[in-house]
Amino acid sequence: MPDQHSVTKRQSQPNYQKLSVRLIDFDPQNPRFGGSGANLSQDEIQELLEGPEHVARDLVASFLENGYIQYEPLVVRKLNSRYQVIEGNRRLAALRHILFSPDGKYSREQVDRLLEAHVIVFPDKSDESHLKDTRVYLGVHHLFGLKEWPPESKARFLDQHIKSEEDHERLARELNLKTHAIRRYLVPFRLKQKMSAQMLALIGRQDFWILGESLSRRAIQQYIQLEVDPKTLDILRFDAPKLRFLVGFLYGKKDGAKRIVETREVRDLAAVLSSKRARDALEKGSTLAEASLYVETAEESVKRLRKLLKEIHILLTKLRRRWPNEVTELERHFKVLESSAKVLSKHV
Repeated sequence: MPDQHSVTKRQSQPNYQKLSVRLIDFDPQNPRFGGSGANLSQDEIQELLEGPEHVARDLVASFLENGYIQYEPLVVRKLNSRYQVIEGNRRLAALRHILFSPDGKYSREQVDRLLEAHVIVFPDKSDESHLKDTRVYLGVHHLFGLKEWPPESKARFLDQHIKSEEDHERLARELNLKTHAIRRYLVPFRLKQKMSAQMLALIGRQDFWILGESLSRRAIQQYIQLEVDPKTLDILRFDAPKLRFLVGFLYGKKDGAKRIVETREVRDLAAVLSSKRARDALEKGSTLAEASLYVETAEESVKRLRKLLKEIHILLTKLRRRWPNEVTELERHFKVLESSAKVLSKHV
């Protein structure tokens, strides 16, 4: 018979077991929700997870066909007499959908085989060693590891765990993260928390990476006069009017289409904002391409012209197949433009 010390030691460590699904709750603070679950009930989180962003219902058919696969356990923490899921929100939502669906949608046999799930249970402790176990587990799996969260969920996780210089150093050490990697997510997240409702209305959760990418550019940081505490990564100062312009340009639309859709354009925006003439033109309503003319060298402009001519040539070729007679006049003008461009290239 094991001694009391060995029993206590086992109980203080995460353990593998089967558990009734009815005893497991969602964690409203889970970074997967990017903050949207903070004030939601269990049923509202269930609805969120079954929705188009998390599509938990996609897992239902697999559970009905195969049952619960025991080598993919839920990870939960014990909280008094109940349990809270740490890892496996979508799987739990799929199980709850089957178990709690009204009107006998699923047979008694289907429900009975899914009443219990295989879980890894983190014990109900508040000491730092337990908090570290949970923090490292989530960080390794979802921050930059096996099952990565969306960028804003990563940022929320970092924000939850970094409140001081000591927190910053500890998390960097535990998860082997460089400061620039932490800063890339945490700074835009904390800046977003300081934005007005009008600015937030423009930013969709799936577009968080655009803000993060832009704030990694020094010229854009300088444009909004961003100051960040290097030890805690708290936002110290920024120019609100300039930030409003930046958010409007990053997330607003021009002629019905998004202005910024890829990383290359963020680089071009940084170049524009580093030039007063280009910056002024952009703020007055010019497109990014128009404002870029103020910062391009002659060689870069000619290179862009060549690329544009090539695209026009491809388009005319496609049009000729459908409207050969109508395209003839366009092709004549194009040849004149192409010839002039070659002369310009020689001069440059």
